[in-house]
Amino acid sequence: MPVEWQPVQQSRTHELVLRSIEERVFAGELRAGDRLPPERELAPVLGVSRSALREALRVL
Repeated sequence: MPVEWQPVQQSRTHELVLRSIEERVFAGELRAGDRLPPERELAPVLGVSRSALREALRVL
């Protein structure tokens, strides 16, 4: 009997960061015009690289 394969859902780190920021916006924790902490502070808090954080911010 052949094995049925399902597509692997791949999520990139910057997409996870983007979702995290969006969740805070939708929850009212962040508003338009609010400043985020500097990259060098926020990236380690989120557990991601600065380049992943930059990519998420670029998408926003």
